[in-house]
Amino acid sequence: MLVPGQSVELKRAGNGHFHAPVMVNGQPVTMVVDTGATVVALSIDDARTSGLAVDPSTFAVVGTGASGPVRGIAVTLDSITLGGRRVGPVAAVVLDGLDRSLLGQSFLGKLDEVRIAGDTMVLR
Repeated sequence: MLVPGQSVELKRAGNGHFHAPVMVNGQPVTMVVDTGATVVALSIDDARTSGLAVDPSTFAVVGTGASGPVRGIAVTLDSITLGGRRVGPVAAVVLDGLDRSLLGQSFLGKLDEVRIAGDTMVLR
């Protein structure tokens, strides 16, 4: 468990995003930190890697994006671990057509601090 005052620092990637190496249900997944996402969003591949039985034929509209309706399914993850800090259960969605999983507020909101200083994001 992350002890009080301990933090994880992520460096900004060349594409401008912060990528976080996490464990989802005990399996390694790299996610883009998305402070504007309400919940964690998984790609179909990452959901399957994390042990979720995902059937895209069961997907329904779960929101609206810039391109229109977004299809997926709501799930609950047993846990997400980052830098030794395990959080669970965590609300999430599996989204059709998502290329990279997103680490959203259903995880980030359980941390004490999310801060960006230059090209470094600090999670504590």
